[in-house]
Amino acid sequence: MLATTAGAGMAQDSSDNWLTRWLQPSGSAPVPAPAGGPREWSGLPGASGHPLMTVDAIRAAAADFGNCLEALWPQAERRGISRPVFERYTAGLTPDLGIMDLLDAQPEFNKSTWDYLDLLVSDDRIAKGRERLSQNAAAFAAAERTYGVDRHIVAAIWGVESNYGTMGGDRSVLRSTATLACVGRRRDYFREEFLSALEILQRGDIAPERLVGSWAGAFGPTQFMPTSFRRFAIDFDGDGRRDVVDSVADMIGSTANNLKIDGWVSGQSWGYEVVLPQTSIICWPTVRAR
Repeated sequence: MLATTAGAGMAQDSSDNWLTRWLQPSGSAPVPAPAGGPREWSGLPGASGHPLMTVDAIRAAAADFGNCLEALWPQAERRGISRPVFERYTAGLTPDLGIMDLLDAQPEFNKSTWDYLDLLVSDDRIAKGRERLSQNAAAFAAAERTYGVDRHIVAAIWGVESNYGTMGGDRSVLRSTATLACVGRRRDYFREEFLSALEILQRGDIAPERLVGSWAGAFGPTQFMPTSFRRFAIDFDGDGRRDVVDSVADMIGSTANNLKIDGWVSGQSWGYEVVLPQTSIICWPTVRAR
């Protein structure tokens, strides 16, 4: 098993840090689209049994999709999104119901940690990582100086999240997050992601046609969710835009900034292997009702 070093790596109480997303099931895990593009919805209910994942609930929410998006306008306006921008990106938008078949699906994290790592760490991926480290040595060095995050960790995240940009997904982030904001069982969470995606387009950090990613809205070589982009993305190459998709410098700097803010401590490992004795007992904390 893995145990994080006290104070190292990333904050223990964060539910949206790199270690949590890497080693546990996550809706933002990149899912490559099948050949020929995203599939249509199967028409089946979600495996969770959630009332919002029944066939009737999905169909009803899809039918009300336009009204749902319009109801989000006041929140968008409070975030500084202009009405023309809102209308430009929501007019004619339709839900991607194929996502409903993925929302309740178990991701690839059903293997033991070491079996999973064996799948991720291949000779080819190691070779690609070394190439990226060499090709972008200046950006990695600058990020190390600025944030104190080991360049090899950032490179490894790049490889794990998208195989160095080759498996980042091809779904529209705006359409995916809009779908999940209005259809399915995680609407509250994805409303924030949808509104944050609109903010990215309002600011012009990333071109609309380049804002593509996984079915859950993660995008770029290190798979930022829109809300994570809002918190952590930086303009590391100084061109006035925070482009974590096409600017390698921005992507490296933003990823390092994410880790630093999440609690990374220079010089300490993100984790280490421990072996529990056979006689060990795991005790769970209890909460006494008052």
